[in-house]
Amino acid sequence: MNAFSILFSDTFYYDRIGELTKNRNLASVPFGGRYRLVDFVLSSLVKAHVPNVGVITRNNYSSLVDHLGSGKDWDLDRKNGGLKILTPFANNMGNSSSKNKFEALNSVKTYIRHNLPDYAILADTNIVCNIDFKAMVQFHKDTNADVVCLYKKRDVYEGSTSIAVNENGQIVGSRYHGIANGEQDNFVLKVYVMKKDFLLNLIDTGITYGWEEFNRDFITKHFSNYRIFAMEQKGYCKVLRNINDYYQASMDLLNPEIRREIFQSGTNILTKIKDSVPTMYGSNSKVKNSLIADGCKIDGTVENCVIFRGVHIKKGAVVKNSIIMQGAEISENCQITNVIADKGMVLNEGVVLTGSESFPFIIAKNTKI
Repeated sequence: MNAFSILFSDTFYYDRIGELTKNRNLASVPFGGRYRLVDFVLSSLVKAHVPNVGVITRNNYSSLVDHLGSGKDWDLDRKNGGLKILTPFANNMGNSSSKNKFEALNSVKTYIRHNLPDYAILADTNIVCNIDFKAMVQFHKDTNADVVCLYKKRDVYEGSTSIAVNENGQIVGSRYHGIANGEQDNFVLKVYVMKKDFLLNLIDTGITYGWEEFNRDFITKHFSNYRIFAMEQKGYCKVLRNINDYYQASMDLLNPEIRREIFQSGTNILTKIKDSVPTMYGSNSKVKNSLIADGCKIDGTVENCVIFRGVHIKKGAVVKNSIIMQGAEISENCQITNVIADKGMVLNEGVVLTGSESFPFIIAKNTKI
């Protein structure tokens, strides 16, 4: 497809997943047992045969660089084009990093100019869904739009932008929401398609007038000055803005219908390949309605959980409604419920931890309790 993509590894506004983004950026947050959040949008781009993908980083990006590497696992390791990690230090910004998206885009204008494809795709990386980028580019061509964005009908939350569209899909009204109000509306996802030249002009305009955010400063205030169209995102779609969104999206994967839609609807969700041994289930193990990755040792009770690679759950331990990340160890007779445990967590024998669905208990990376 005649398009290149810019992905934002951090969203700059509001979207922070608590303790999970303390030492990593949003794009590299582990999800679904073996993936990172960036894998979902990136896999949709690969399916659409987008040859060049640049990932803008701001800080805490070492885990993202380790995960993406040269792009080999996404077939993006190429001599010309392919995957590029656009770090602040590679963008001639000295020791500083961008404060908003327009500054970030301004810092990579050289990369944008040197891309031969005519179309540019901009996307956040905290969206779990399958996006049809070919359809978005075709919709842009058919409508002669300046910009095409995605929208999804859902609850309005703080920092969201809602829109009204006419029968042709053109945006005829837009409103930025400073607070959550619990109402349902057409919520703009932070995914956009536009011509490369239009993007370059838009960056210059945004820098001149101090714009910071696409939805708030461009779409909401200028939909009547440009031909801005919106295409509805069908099916399951979850934007992960905070720890509750992360927990609920993870629990959604235990629903077979949602799991089939994400992973078996024609888009192969690609990720970094790790050769691990199969999971071993001991004679005392009891597993119900859970996703368990490879390399684990399970000899306790696991119910309604997402378990990442290499987790060891020992005899007598009971783990329910929880997300346990890579390399964690849960000792004998522990009981944990509604817990999110980051990588390398160790629980000593007999520990009891309980959170709730709305406020899950979070254990930081490499914590020993």
